[in-house]
Amino acid sequence: MTRTVAKFKICIGISACLLGQRVRYDGGHKHAPALTQALAQHFTLLPLCPEVAIGLGVPRARIALTKLNQQIRAVRDSDNLDVTTKLARYADAASQQYDQLCGYVFKSKSPSCGLSGVKRYAEDDLLDAAGRGIFAARFTALNPALPLIEENADQRALAQFISEVRRYADSIRPPR
Repeated sequence: MTRTVAKFKICIGISACLLGQRVRYDGGHKHAPALTQALAQHFTLLPLCPEVAIGLGVPRARIALTKLNQQIRAVRDSDNLDVTTKLARYADAASQQYDQLCGYVFKSKSPSCGLSGVKRYAEDDLLDAAGRGIFAARFTALNPALPLIEENADQRALAQFISEVRRYADSIRPPR
């Protein structure tokens, strides 16, 4: 009798705009075809856009990381709507719902998805460019062992990421 073993698919999360989905505030995308084609050869790609997921819509007013009452918050430019809590809660939900993820590719410099180098403002002045997006910060805190990368990584970092994702997948792979 031949036994069939289900193949374990390695799935990674990716900012939806990097796959060419028109989910950005201006109705555009940031398609990264070389990156996404390289990753699609190895993994199943799960597109996520926290800003759309929390109901901000497309197109929408920009959000920015802004210092308010000594805290960095994600605030919509047009009406000062604070979406920090919604982005963090979505990270909680996504972390639970997509617990099969073995890696994540974030959109650099995004106030929701950037891992580093996100501009932060104090009132109307630039404070620095040392922030981390709200969704990315919470998601990575909940998944500290998960391999992470931004789309602007070089070839060496991408190869390292692919290896780390495979190792991570092997560590959680169900027994045969």
